[in-house]
Amino acid sequence: MAATSPKFPDSFAPLVDALKDAGVEFPPGKSYLNTEDESFVLALPILMEHLERSNEGRVLVYILQHFSTSKARRYRADLVRLYKSSSHHSLDVKFRFAVAISKTSKSSDIEENVIMARDTSLGQSRLGLLVHIARSRKPVATEAIDSLADDADLAKEISAIRSRRTGGA
Repeated sequence: MAATSPKFPDSFAPLVDALKDAGVEFPPGKSYLNTEDESFVLALPILMEHLERSNEGRVLVYILQHFSTSKARRYRADLVRLYKSSSHHSLDVKFRFAVAISKTSKSSDIEENVIMARDTSLGQSRLGLLVHIARSRKPVATEAIDSLADDADLAKEISAIRSRRTGGA
């Protein structure tokens, strides 16, 4: 039985065509690329190109989900730049940017992530940055968690992080 190509809305056509032209294949019947497949590395520059020029929310969310892996680490600076200029995007898109930044961050990126988490102009999307901050045991991360406890956008998640760190006490 032949594998079926995934179905995408028309707004995805330029991205899907560019990926297929580059030899990137979708897993049979799946719409998401396999991050373990060799072609995933070929897909990343194409995904970034389309991330920079698309304004379609569903397309952006789809692309950003692919950048939420350490394999996309070399694109972290681009993700940060785009995130900081994403004020015109929906909360969902901005949140996905923040998660992708967290997932592509190394321990040496903690200070920059803390600065962004403290930037209230980035709104509730900063919740996605807490993924990386919560994982870190560096003093700057612990200080950030303490100082962000009163931030209305982050307080509930900060409380949960504190609870997990203290074993629920």
